Amino acid sequence: MWVYAADAMADRGDDDRLLVLDAGTGELLASAALDSVGHGAELLAHADGSLLVGVAQGQDGGILYLAGFDDGELTVQELDGALDGDRVPCAFSPDGTRLLTCDYDGPDDVAVHSWPDGAVLATFTAEDLVPESLDGEMPVLEYGAGFLDDGRVLVTVKGEVESEENFVEWAVPVVIDLASSTAGAVAAPGPAQRQGPVALGDGTWVAVDRRPEGSQAPLVHRRYSTSDGRSASDRQ
Repeated sequence: MWVYAADAMADRGDDDRLLVLDAGTGELLASAALDSVGHGAELLAHADGSLLVGVAQGQDGGILYLAGFDDGELTVQELDGALDGDRVPCAFSPDGTRLLTCDYDGPDDVAVHSWPDGAVLATFTAEDLVPESLDGEMPVLEYGAGFLDDGRVLVTVKGEVESEENFVEWAVPVVIDLASSTAGAVAAPGPAQRQGPVALGDGTWVAVDRRPEGSQAPLVHRRYSTSDGRSASDRQ
C-alpha cells in the first residue's frame, strides 16, 4: 500500500515522504524523501506496479513523481517535459496505454498522453467543451477527469452566469470521444456538486446528487451513456 505523507506542512520534518506499507500488517517496507512541500497528492497506480504521484503545493505549483517498488527497493523519479508539475494526474486508461492530466491552475484544459513516454496526443480546453446552450464566462474543468473506457473520457465543465438580478453557478458532465475528438453533454446542467462524477472505466460513472431535503444521506447513482448520448441511472 502506498501512502503520501505531507510531513513538511505538518511540521514532522523538512521533506514530504512516500511510504510503502505491507497491506496486511501495516509494516513499513520502504520510504523515500520527496523534494516537495505539499498540501496533498493524487496517487495513480498503474497495472505494471508503478505509481504516479502528483503533489499539490498550492501557489507554489505541483511536482510529478514516478515511483516503483521492486524486490524490496523503492525508486522515485521526478518527471519533466510534457509531464511536469504544471499537470495534475487524473486517470490511466483501462488498458494502461494512456494518461489523463489537467492544467494545475484552473484547470482550463485536459490532455491525453501516451504512456509511459508522456507524449501529448490531444488537448481539450474548457471553452471547447462547454455546451453552446450555456452562457457565462471563463468556464473551468473539475480536476477529476476520468476514462469511461479506452475510447471515451468523462469531464465536468463548470461555469457561472452573473447578472444584476442573480448569480448562477452550473456544472455539466461531458463525454469526449477520442477517436473523433467530439464532445457532448450527457446530462442537463445543474448546481456544482461537492463530489464530481467518477468514471469507472467500464462505460459507467458514479454521480453523487445533492442531499434531498430531510434526508441524512446524499443520493448515489451509477450512470451510463445511452445511444442518444444522454445519461441514465443503472442503480441507486
